[in-house]
Amino acid sequence: MSWKYYPLNTIARLDLTGVQLREALENGVSTIENGEGRFPQVAGLRFELNPQAPPGKRILSIQVQNADGNYQPLDTKATYRVITNNFLLNGGDGYEVFKSGKNQIDTGFLLADVVMDYISSHSPINQQLDKRIVQVAKISERNQNYYETP
Repeated sequence: MSWKYYPLNTIARLDLTGVQLREALENGVSTIENGEGRFPQVAGLRFELNPQAPPGKRILSIQVQNADGNYQPLDTKATYRVITNNFLLNGGDGYEVFKSGKNQIDTGFLLADVVMDYISSHSPINQQLDKRIVQVAKISERNQNYYETP
């Protein structure tokens, strides 16, 4: 992992409604065919997307992991705690919806430090493919400047 991507980002948290969470994910996949940095990396939820659908209609389903580890469909009226970084919290990469989230806190903890501490205390890391992000169609042939997630 290259730490050059995380030199100054701090960990932040906020609360979003299910509607806002869907909007954030739609933003994250809105330019998937261009390989932009806004593509979301998630934990505690999984989603299906169709990159051939028009932007704003690409997320097909979202399931949220509950306390016992099972998944249930996203509840648009529920409130969800989101952990992100300060850049995205402030609307970076088009995540404008994060700016309207409730209970926003920038922890001040550097993302790089937290990740390194986690790796140090949990090594060796057991990498598993858990299909959090499922792409149901290939990205348009007109632009192949992207990488596919497993």
